[in-house]
Amino acid sequence: MHVSFDPAHFARLFALEARSFWFRGRSDLIEWALARHFPNARDFLEVGCGTGYVLDRLHRAFPALALSGSELFEDGLAYARERLGDAAALRQADATELGVRDAFDVIGAFDVIEHIEDDRRVLANLRTALRPRGGLLLTVPQHAWLWSGTDVAAHHVRRYARADLAAKLGEAGFEVLRATSFVTLLLPAMLLSRRFAKEDMAAVEAELDLPPGANAIGAATLAVERALIRLGIARPRLAVAGLNPHAGENGLFGKEDNEIIAPVVERYRRQGAAISGPIPGDTVFVRALAREFDAVIAIYHDQGHIPIKLLGFRVDPETGRWLGLSGVNVTLGLPFIRTSVDHGTAFDIAGKGIASAQSMREAIEFALNLAARPVDAVLSHA
Repeated sequence: MHVSFDPAHFARLFALEARSFWFRGRSDLIEWALARHFPNARDFLEVGCGTGYVLDRLHRAFPALALSGSELFEDGLAYARERLGDAAALRQADATELGVRDAFDVIGAFDVIEHIEDDRRVLANLRTALRPRGGLLLTVPQHAWLWSGTDVAAHHVRRYARADLAAKLGEAGFEVLRATSFVTLLLPAMLLSRRFAKEDMAAVEAELDLPPGANAIGAATLAVERALIRLGIARPRLAVAGLNPHAGENGLFGKEDNEIIAPVVERYRRQGAAISGPIPGDTVFVRALAREFDAVIAIYHDQGHIPIKLLGFRVDPETGRWLGLSGVNVTLGLPFIRTSVDHGTAFDIAGKGIASAQSMREAIEFALNLAARPVDAVLSHA
């Protein structure tokens, strides 16, 4: 079997996975898909578990789930044992020769099969290892036209087209429930940026090991993206609001916009992200209202709440009586749906029969809308 990966990189991955927005965001999706599609799963095998980061996340999210992990390289298993202890059964195994049949309810392979020459054999082997009606969660890099030095450095054998992956899964005996993309913000212009990518693993790791400001914006971007995908927006357009008045006015009103926010946004834009900013807070929400953007990432609490409440809250200027309190708070980044009203507790009017239930009704309806939308069982990324 031809496997393309350098085990020397496990040490670096072990150090950065838990703080990298990309690995955290991918694991959020994995937890979400597992809970939605396989809520009654008794056991789970991750093939190509590497340093055990995903298994550790699943152990925390699903403590009753019996976890197993296989990895070709002993170097990776050593880190997985350190991370997991006895939380998962780990063993060294070739993905094409697991040697088990009808053994697991769910199997996951996350950014694994693109490293293996005979991916058809791997998929067939995974199907054999699953029990009847078992399920597969799979992530792969997509779009052959994005092939670049980054793929060479990461030891990829291929990138996938959706139809090609679906055909191979079908040949192996799988029925694809649904396939979609994540990190879609990196798709539109990535081909241009990757034409100049170096065949250097250090550069690949640098993209994942970002400074805190970049990681924070990246995590927020993926959280918003997941929510928008769930709402049916396949390729969201995001804006990042500026921190200071007029987004700092080129440093006149503060340096944070130029020195922290702008470089992070530019990094993602160079990679092909459909993201703009920093945009002055006094205009970015108007532009979003005009449908130039699908969502705005506010830098602090009140910056985001002021326009929402100005648009959603109505009051009679003559009497001062509240006429409407429209707005829903959605907490992103959780493995479950959480919505709430977009106003305070209003204890001062409790029991007086004058409180508005509008925001509560909207929050319940929005949660039901989210719950009705399927979560994808097969995921691909840029």
